[in-house]
Amino acid sequence: MALPQRNHLDHTELEGKRSHLYEIIASLESVAVAFQGGLTSTYLLAVCRDILGPANVLAVTTQSSVWSSSELAEARARAVFIGVPVETIETRELDNPAFVRNDRARCFYCKSELFASMQPLMQEWGLNSIVCEVIAEEDSGDYRLAMLAAQRYNVRAPLYEAQFTRDEIRNLARQRTLPISNRAAGCCLASRIPCGTPLTVEALDQVSLAEAFLRDELNLRHVRVRHHGNLAALEISQEDVARVVQPSVRRWIINRMRECGFTHVTLDLVGLRQEHS
Repeated sequence: MALPQRNHLDHTELEGKRSHLYEIIASLESVAVAFQGGLTSTYLLAVCRDILGPANVLAVTTQSSVWSSSELAEARARAVFIGVPVETIETRELDNPAFVRNDRARCFYCKSELFASMQPLMQEWGLNSIVCEVIAEEDSGDYRLAMLAAQRYNVRAPLYEAQFTRDEIRNLARQRTLPISNRAAGCCLASRIPCGTPLTVEALDQVSLAEAFLRDELNLRHVRVRHHGNLAALEISQEDVARVVQPSVRRWIINRMRECGFTHVTLDLVGLRQEHS
């Protein structure tokens, strides 16, 4: 008897969160959504469109050395699918020595660059607010820094304010048949470089090219290439491990990674690590 009661309580709690989210978004009247096309930002964009209408919502994507061109294209396509206008701005994170330093505050500088760059576009479109996708269960580490940047630039985080968890958003996205409910979370290319290792365009380009090879030519949708100098550490879904260790595929991967500038290639047996968008 306890389990059905728990499910009922969960459903009631979720409906309460959803109602609160709708109230928050409605109060904003018009918004620019910081949009990278991952789970949380896609759900947020869809809800903003539902509540405010497409004329009062703008999806803002970023073109930058820290985001792959394929993820930019996917994000723009998702915005079109949802039915809102989309603008792409150029951000220049690598111009900031504090970001290049790649310490534990990196996310703060990254988000600060994004939110600062969105301000003129918000004013140009006559929108009231900028919103971002930070959620409640990630109130630590990178996401605490993202919230600090959001507060600095008066950016709202409606999913955080309504106390949504990632699993709740995933379930709601699945119910809506949004094209991301089973997709691995996106994360900027700088996350592939070990903390404390200075960021360079060359290293980020290596990672972007290596992941493009694996994604486009091997059809590995869930893949990360961790950059450790001359060594590329591959993280893939567990279900893909058996395929990539086949001799012919393994040789192909080694050759491709060498084309990207790596001399050593490893496969992380832990698999794809949880990251957030």
